[in-house]
Amino acid sequence: MQLAMLGWIALVALVFSCSKSSEMSENRRSSIKMLKSPKRPLDKVTTEPTNPDGGLVAGRVPDISYEESLQRKMRNEVMPIEFGVGAGGITMATTYDEAHDRLAKSVGTFNGLEFFPEDIRIEWTSQEPQTPAFFIVGPGYKGKVNLGETLGMVGMQTSFETFLDSTATEPIRTLLKKIGGVFEGNTAATYDCEQAFTCRLDENDTYMILEYKRGVLLLSKAEKLSLDIMYFIAPRELRPFLLDPLVYNQSIGGITLASTKADTEVRIGAPLSVNPQNGVHVYDNFNLLVIWNAMNTPSFIMARSDYKGKFTLPGITPATRGLGDSFADLAPDDTDGSKLMQALHRLFENPAEDCIALETCAMIPGEEGLEIQLARGFFGFSNDPSRKLLYFGMGS
Repeated sequence: MQLAMLGWIALVALVFSCSKSSEMSENRRSSIKMLKSPKRPLDKVTTEPTNPDGGLVAGRVPDISYEESLQRKMRNEVMPIEFGVGAGGITMATTYDEAHDRLAKSVGTFNGLEFFPEDIRIEWTSQEPQTPAFFIVGPGYKGKVNLGETLGMVGMQTSFETFLDSTATEPIRTLLKKIGGVFEGNTAATYDCEQAFTCRLDENDTYMILEYKRGVLLLSKAEKLSLDIMYFIAPRELRPFLLDPLVYNQSIGGITLASTKADTEVRIGAPLSVNPQNGVHVYDNFNLLVIWNAMNTPSFIMARSDYKGKFTLPGITPATRGLGDSFADLAPDDTDGSKLMQALHRLFENPAEDCIALETCAMIPGEEGLEIQLARGFFGFSNDPSRKLLYFGMGS
């Protein structure tokens, strides 16, 4: 998650052909610099405010005393949490002005989030009236959430290990489904929230991630699965993560350059977001980006972050590698990425060619990573000796 290319998409992501035509390369370079990749909700939850009052709307934030702010905090932070709805007397329908009339005085903003002393963090929509687009409840919040008759009212930092059924084949998945039934108001034994696309289980190095239609529970692995963070977002369908392989010059996420938008969305679901300015459609838990052209076929496909499909590399050990895996062994003693670029060209394009001499490959170094461009695809790697794969894409 730490190096998941959270800012600009691929430094010059569509320079696929590595053409000798500088005009073509420059045209593609200038257009793709404007593609800003959307951040995943999980990338925002651990940020801290560093800009007090930054981003607050002048003239709209009431100037309240320290005493009144403290009283508000004490009143709000113990109120029950309604999962997917809100906390502290604030809901996903509460306006910016209404929230500032109720919550303690904001302590600042960072990464698009506004922080409140109740340990509530809100990202506001851009349109008026502004309402929460993303609502985080942090570990310091004192109110509790109702997890049903069996689990009861549960507060932040409660260990979920005590809720696990040790007799179950997959205790954490059993818990996921039990809570999912409560959140969807369907506790029948036959209801399966995974089959209904209203829950999904994931994890990273830090958390077990219990995803639901209207929000997420993050359970800390280091603290006996304690409830560390809870966040709410607009309801969405939770399809299983895509596992389709990464196939150079063929497909990403099962999508080829000949795939149609309609057929693709029948298979993987509707986009989680669409940028109206650049046409980027976001799928698969923010891990798959597609731009559809006027014919509704892809002009750009990119896998990033936690995409779970992998390459199969013939004659290489280990043969399967994906996002987050190291490719450094393909080019030992490579100091600037040029040897890795040559190795990738010989692996994916032509084993007998020198792509540097032929000018059919290129490297774009940057602060966030190194991009290697081959004739029919591009790779983003970490800027360190591990050369971990950060993203892979292709386009027309």
